[in-house]
Amino acid sequence: MVDFILVVLKYAATLLSGFFGVYGLLLDFKDKDGKITKAGRFALYVIIISGVIALVTQSIELYIDNQKSISDGQRILAQLDQNTKVLNGLDRTLNPIEDLTVSYDVIIPSNHTRLKSYTSSLFKNLHELLDTMKYNASLQSRLWRHGILASRVAGMEHIPTIEEVELSRQCWLLPHRNEFTHTILAYSDVDLVFFRNPLPIDSLRKIRFSAYSSGDLSMSLTSGLIPQGLSGEHTITVDFPQNTIALKARNLRSDPQYWLNNGRVLSIPDLLGCQLILHLPGIMDSGNEEHDQYLRDVRKDFELHDLEISMSKGRRYWIHRDQLTKIESSDGMPTYVFQFPSTDEELWRMDILR
Repeated sequence: MVDFILVVLKYAATLLSGFFGVYGLLLDFKDKDGKITKAGRFALYVIIISGVIALVTQSIELYIDNQKSISDGQRILAQLDQNTKVLNGLDRTLNPIEDLTVSYDVIIPSNHTRLKSYTSSLFKNLHELLDTMKYNASLQSRLWRHGILASRVAGMEHIPTIEEVELSRQCWLLPHRNEFTHTILAYSDVDLVFFRNPLPIDSLRKIRFSAYSSGDLSMSLTSGLIPQGLSGEHTITVDFPQNTIALKARNLRSDPQYWLNNGRVLSIPDLLGCQLILHLPGIMDSGNEEHDQYLRDVRKDFELHDLEISMSKGRRYWIHRDQLTKIESSDGMPTYVFQFPSTDEELWRMDILR
């Protein structure tokens, strides 16, 4: 409609110009006294009308050009948006979350009243054992006869100090199977719940987390001294300088068929800005009700120290304790929040292989 009006105005302006040219040749616009004649006044009106038509025509042309520019810009933006969606979809397809394994360290509350007797005895026996052994090339093999590995040694070469030892499941210092402490040391579990759009901390405190929570992606992993039927194995380490005992789970595998996923977190690009909840549910027990009634009380004081998530084409993301925010969950069990970076560059920096 606007284009039609513009054409009419252009033709009108052309006709007026032609008419005015002929009109000017045939008539005088002033009389002998220099006054404007009726023909002159009419010509003046025609000039004014012609100018108005020219002005309106120019305005309409500018309006049409502007609308076309806006339309072209919108079309370009729409095309760019479509291209971005296609590229993002391709990126998600080429970089799925798969081959996922998790490693983590959990510090147990060695000073807890229900563990204190055992942990004090453990530290005492280890110190006495190490004091009887001279540090030399055969120390590792001699320790291994006791089911012990010196996992961290510090100090000068001529005065080395064993700072951390790892206890295998054959170590004679571990508690017997029928003891309460054995269940505490024998099992560890963690739930991972991903939210594509982060939730406020106050909202997270109200959620009862588990592998079956309402996250966009949820999974559960369980480790044990004996890994059969579980996600993998963990070892027990004793850190002498820190005076701590930890459960160190390594490369626990999570089977995707047991994941709960609504399709929002399927790939590496989906992790950008994603929120990860780490929950230590402490669900494994011994079947001995007399002991198991106290498991929860001890496991509430477990501390998640470090976490590494490996997935898809060798990517490994290391999350340190300082990057975790501990919250009070509704079930009272240890729960932590981690925020993935929002840019590719920052996520790339998390990949400890690069």
